[in-house]
Amino acid sequence: MTAPNRLTEFFDTYTRDLKAEDLQRLFTRDTREAYRFFTRHLDPDALKGLPWHKRAIAHARAVFMAFTMKLSPARRVVFGSALVLALIGLINLFRGIGLIEVAAFPIVGGVGIPGPIFRQGTWSLLFAFLLMNLLVLLEVADRLSLRTISRSPATSSRRCCRAACTTRRALKRSDSAGPRTRSGAISTTSSRSTTVGSS
Repeated sequence: MTAPNRLTEFFDTYTRDLKAEDLQRLFTRDTREAYRFFTRHLDPDALKGLPWHKRAIAHARAVFMAFTMKLSPARRVVFGSALVLALIGLINLFRGIGLIEVAAFPIVGGVGIPGPIFRQGTWSLLFAFLLMNLLVLLEVADRLSLRTISRSPATSSRRCCRAACTTRRALKRSDSAGPRTRSGAISTTSSRSTTVGSS
């Protein structure tokens, strides 16, 4: 098998069962649900009087603390260390403040806005880092939400009802099987007595 064929086979295997709706739902519904899950204890009325940038910082802090405190202490330290190392690497790749070109026109030239300038490839690394953290956050939110649902009183009552129904069915089966078992035993005993009498 040639290299292009192996790459094609790997790509087909890796993207098997992928749907555009699932990919869209990942960045829309799943992300919103994870955000609501980690900020469910945050009071929005207490943040209404704050400026927009302070509200954004407060929401980011709430999501970060709610997410990291759900991790075990060892995983929390590893995650925090990864964030610190990523920040150090981002600072090392920083080159200063300049004009970032956002559009280019044939006659007037490029149009830029002031912003941070990094070495080439930094934005790709930063985008990949954010996507990986998003996947981890969604995975943790899914696991914790499923655990919360399994521990809810409604779920416990449903489990108790199912167990009670199963017990009742088992008792009914044993009661219905009881007379047949007893009659079988009586007929077996009578046949044995008849055989002994005839002998």
